[in-house]
This record gives sequence, structure tokens and C-alpha cells, in this order.
Amino acid sequence: MLFRSYDAAEKTYRDALLIYPNKPGMILGLASTLALKGSADEAIGLIERGLPLSINEKQKSTMRA
Repeated sequence: MLFRSYDAAEKTYRDALLIYPNKPGMILGLASTLALKGSADEAIGLIERGLPLSINEKQKSTMRA
């Protein structure tokens, strides 16, 4: 049941990124979801893409942890 929630979250983030491709919150949200699903390589790529775009220091420190 938990993976279905991750799948739904992943779809939501991917759909949102079609509209807002450079929105750091969306990029990092997808990265977090993929990391929880075990897709570490793709998650790392998204983190590397999203962090430089973010101006939110709390978001940056959380994603680096």
C-alpha cells in the first residue's frame, strides 16, 4: 500500500514538472519520493539539479543531510 502512495506522489511531481520544469520544490519533492522508492541514481541527479535553483536555505540543508 505504501508504494502506491509513492507512485501517486511520483506521478503528481512529474506532472507538475511538465508545467513548472525549474521549480526547485517540485524537483526536490520528486527526488525525495524517488529516494524513498529506492531510485537513488535518479534522485541524486534531481537533487543536483534542484539545489542550485533553490533559494530556501532550510530546503537546501535538509536535502544535503
